Amino acid sequence: FNAETIGTEELHIQVPFVHLRNGQPTLAIKPLDLAKDEPNMVYEYGGHWVDRIRRLKKHALLPSDMLFAVQKPVSEDNRIRNAANEIVAELREQGVEVASATDVRAITDFAKAASLH
Repeated sequence: FNAETIGTEELHIQVPFVHLRNGQPTLAIKPLDLAKDEPNMVYEYGGHWVDRIRRLKKHALLPSDMLFAVQKPVSEDNRIRNAANEIVAELREQGVEVASATDVRAITDFAKAASLH
């Protein structure tokens, strides 16, 4: 796994953990910090990534397997937690996997699949 650019010159994202097969990204892991202080910050930051994934998917530029390792808010504020849950649901709707950033097993199991790609 290496940091790579996914996409084209016109439309791309930087991802810190990418597995390439024949020069093409087949598996990617992107940390995503949704532990923000207010709901609007969660929506703005998380929504930015949902939009990027949606657009890359529309242009058939996403790797076949992608995981977001999400750091969720620890706030007692339900509004902040609900915003994070909404972003996670929207990412999943785009066909990417989502795991807790602290779920080492889920992340390593996902990474081990690179040997199959």
